[in-house]
Amino acid sequence: MSKASSTPIHKVAFIGSHSPRKCGIASFTSDLAQAVHESGVQCRVVAMDDRPESYNYPEIVGLALQQHDSRAYPAAAEYLNSEKFDVVCVQHEFGIFGGPAGCRLLDLLRELKMPIVTTMHTILQRPNKEQREVVMELSQLSDRLVVMSRKGREILEETYSIFPKKIAVVPHGIPVVEDRGAGSNAARQILTFGLIGPSKGIENMILALPAIVEEHPDVTYIVAGATHPHILETRGEEYRESLVALAEERGVSKHVKFVNEFLTLSDLTSLLRSATIYVTPYLNREQITSGTLAYAFGCGNAVVSTPYWHAEELLAGSRGLLVPFADANALAQAINGLLGDPVKLETIQRNAYELGRSMQWPVIGQRYSGLFAEVCGESRRMVTNIIQSVDAVVPSEVSLEHLLAMTDDVGLIQHAKYSIPNRHEGYCTDDNARAAILAVRLQGIIPPDRALDLQRRYLAFLVHAFNEDNGRIRNFLSYGREWLEEQGSEESHGRALYALGVMVAESDFGSVRAVAKEIFDRALPAVQSFNSIRAWCNVILGLECALVASPSDPERLGVLKDMSLRLHHCYREFASPDWPWFEDALAYDNAKVPQAMLAASRILDDELGKEIGLKSLTWLAEIQKTSDGLFYPIGCEGLGRNGERLHSSDQQPIEVSAMVEACAATYRATGGAYWREESSRAYAWFLGANSAGVPVCDPARGACKDAVTTYGVNGNEGAESTLAYLSSLSTVIAMKNEVVAEGAYLG
Repeated sequence: MSKASSTPIHKVAFIGSHSPRKCGIASFTSDLAQAVHESGVQCRVVAMDDRPESYNYPEIVGLALQQHDSRAYPAAAEYLNSEKFDVVCVQHEFGIFGGPAGCRLLDLLRELKMPIVTTMHTILQRPNKEQREVVMELSQLSDRLVVMSRKGREILEETYSIFPKKIAVVPHGIPVVEDRGAGSNAARQILTFGLIGPSKGIENMILALPAIVEEHPDVTYIVAGATHPHILETRGEEYRESLVALAEERGVSKHVKFVNEFLTLSDLTSLLRSATIYVTPYLNREQITSGTLAYAFGCGNAVVSTPYWHAEELLAGSRGLLVPFADANALAQAINGLLGDPVKLETIQRNAYELGRSMQWPVIGQRYSGLFAEVCGESRRMVTNIIQSVDAVVPSEVSLEHLLAMTDDVGLIQHAKYSIPNRHEGYCTDDNARAAILAVRLQGIIPPDRALDLQRRYLAFLVHAFNEDNGRIRNFLSYGREWLEEQGSEESHGRALYALGVMVAESDFGSVRAVAKEIFDRALPAVQSFNSIRAWCNVILGLECALVASPSDPERLGVLKDMSLRLHHCYREFASPDWPWFEDALAYDNAKVPQAMLAASRILDDELGKEIGLKSLTWLAEIQKTSDGLFYPIGCEGLGRNGERLHSSDQQPIEVSAMVEACAATYRATGGAYWREESSRAYAWFLGANSAGVPVCDPARGACKDAVTTYGVNGNEGAESTLAYLSSLSTVIAMKNEVVAEGAYLG
């Protein structure tokens, strides 16, 4: 791996069971995390608990997660995101995670903002429906899948159609042990170790012992390891007791020693070094990984095994012997053959040890660290390339094909089924106000007659929405042209004022400016009673524009001062050093809030407002950025100040568009390159620099999908999402054509 292909990493989190829990995955996670830590990387573990009371974990475990607690998985995602790990490494085994086929793990992984590397401890060639679905989504969420054998790669490619470049083969790690040396086989001990259960096939080795003892009466067969906790819980020591009885029955009980305990690494290493032959008489061919086999092999034991997948691969090339499943006679013949041929025995031991040195944990730790750096580098380069190419990929012409398909003689229809306007849902002021702003901002990009036609159409809708009787703006209009309310929400009223203000200040057409001014002035008084912070912010942005036409208008200035003071009050009430925000939760259209604060501060010469606006917008930009530089917008569920998500987690284009516009406005005001980059970063979300890794816009039609969801992309192309994309596009076009001096007003 070249240095150019990787990125330095500093913090890695592992998800899996961890010692002192007694299972193979726990041992693996513990050893791998320690090995990566020793390679110079800070490591933490999210440990999976299989019982209500947690274990006495070491310091490296940062969080314990109850595997059957569905609420714990999103909470774990929040922990990992908040700690800003460079990469997360999952130790995947279906049984250690909650839900059918361990599907709860996916709830966690869907929320992560950093690259994911998943080690596959079980790979099924014939999965059931639930197992297949879990593996398929796991592969989509992961940047790499690590397997421990070539057979694992083969199954992932053939059974699950995983792209080969997404798969890495890294062998199972083993302890560092010294060479056995000559003359180490005098004890004639045969060993099987690990958590004991019926799938181990130990009864076949006991059945083979009479024939072995007949030729080598000094042989001892050691069965080391505790009964698997889950088997112990459901069936007790039934299996172990049956083995003891079988040894008695076959007259070899004096040659069998049971060590009924979970061995420490030190005890295990001593046993392996004293053993002559290691036996894995397992019954399941589809075992893709065996940690006990890897340990014994790497310690230089001569291994005799049934031909499960991992053993077939590891023992090839005169590194061990394979015998048929459940064949005691074949086991006896193979073991007697080795005990009777010291040269062959030591050759196999030497071959195993030589290969095993490349499997020792320090080597494996370095390989994982290199893999983590590689995937982080790929992800960051992808994001950087997209962001840096934003200017280059801005189209010379803006297609309005989908917008026009969604617009009729009344206005803009709000929803679509895929690309087809959904007339049943009718119209809303929210979308027609956004469309009015877009129609103005596209001046100079689209033909003048098209700009005028669209401005007239959307302005006519806003005029019709104004209720003469109460001075409020209505929101929802049925397709049959009947208003569904006497007044709309405060937010829709504020959004209409924003659009009207833009038209007053920026429209090229006198008739549009005149009508927009009339409705703006008539609708403005109602906002004094509003309680919605986003309504206030839209009003401020509308006033920012309207005051260009009438800088000293006392009524407009009075409302602006009032709205600005309200934002100051909210900030004082809710902000703290680690939560520089105006509310106790992030909701939607969030970037509008600091954008409005900055707009008001510029007009009112408010230094504190400027400081608050810059601080809060910077904070918002940083918390919506993944470790590899992706823009990851707050989902439609919102985000509480303690990190809790409030509902679902769909990422919606409106949140992206708000960030594009707010950062571009701040760039125009300050000339700061940071703001141009953050605006481009957010815009790149539309182009594919998002958590799904796919474009959500269609530049050829000027359309946009409704959301990036936890399951992919929502295929509908409604008005709000399409306007969010087109508005963002118009913003980056304008930004591309602007030359802003560094250190302007807000700098």
